[in-house]
Amino acid sequence: PRRRPGPDEPPSAPHGARRVPHGARRFLHANALIIGALAIVALIAAVSAVVLISRAAPASPAVVAAVPSASPGPTASPSPTVAPTPAPTTGPSPSPVLTPSPVAVPSPTQEPTATPAGATPAPTSDRYAVLEPCPATPACWLYTVRPGNNLWSIAAWFGIPYQTVLTLNPRIVDPALVRAGDQITLPPPTP
Repeated sequence: PRRRPGPDEPPSAPHGARRVPHGARRFLHANALIIGALAIVALIAAVSAVVLISRAAPASPAVVAAVPSASPGPTASPSPTVAPTPAPTTGPSPSPVLTPSPVAVPSPTQEPTATPAGATPAPTSDRYAVLEPCPATPACWLYTVRPGNNLWSIAAWFGIPYQTVLTLNPRIVDPALVRAGDQITLPPPTP
């Protein structure tokens, strides 16, 4: 009589079947995900190879070689025959050939023109539209503070360091007290 396994025992193998050694079973259980992933990768590689081979350009007309017969004695071997040339088919057009793009050649720069001494250069920034030139000082501009302005925003909009704005306006003791309508002195803004 065969003994039935208890609830804590693994079922026994059917009669005549080989049992997997305990160490191999533990290895298979521990590495089942890795083994499955490797099997999937191998399957993908095989499918990719088949697709690549099927997409390969058709070979030139094949020459069928004659195979000598297995019968003994002198027999005439058939001459090689050429397979019929396939008719041209419309397929994907050939991929475009990459051509090098032209290289930009820098043009010579113009020599700077001299500005007469004491002349103020013409404004080149639209920010000058909100500035007034200082009455007695060259390279000095007056800005009238608008509602919502503060010294940080003014300095950033004109491209001037904040500390420069404070240095040019020593009468501003507390920058938080600057109000709309106040005039502040600024250097020429950056273009």
